[in-house]
Amino acid sequence: LVEDAGGGGSTVRGELQIRRVPFLAQPDYDRLLWASDINFVRGEDSLVRALWAARPVVWQLYPQDGRTHCAKLEPFLARYRAPAALPEPNLPGTDRALDALATLHRCWNGCPDGSSAPSALRSHVHGDTPEATGIARAWADVESALAPLTAHAQHLSDAWAALPDLTERLARFCREKLK
Repeated sequence: LVEDAGGGGSTVRGELQIRRVPFLAQPDYDRLLWASDINFVRGEDSLVRALWAARPVVWQLYPQDGRTHCAKLEPFLARYRAPAALPEPNLPGTDRALDALATLHRCWNGCPDGSSAPSALRSHVHGDTPEATGIARAWADVESALAPLTAHAQHLSDAWAALPDLTERLARFCREKLK
């Protein structure tokens, strides 16, 4: 599907639209993240921007030898799911939606169920038809749960925005050390 969008073009299948975009200035990239229903990003800097955009996000980690990137994914998924400081709106299906998003993250990164075994990856991701792949199943589950995922992403962004900024936290740390 992504190859179909080569050369800066785009491709559409059903309600899914994939576009290749050139590198953007930060404000333009932020607007792109805000305009999307779900963001697929690569790298830590893009992940942080996507988290602030208050949209569901799938983080593609840089693959590492021995699939050590899979071990990095699990703490992120746990933190993304963890309750934030603010009370979360109790939307039906949020737990199921977050399970689906975690499954999509694992499939997208070649980390099914946290396993690093290549045979587990092949059996989980590859099927007889594209519709039978683990990624396709995981995407369908996420797509059907966008409302609670979007509410959760907004909640997390709001909770993080309510935290003291780095300067304030550093000043507080220094005051505590000087007492």
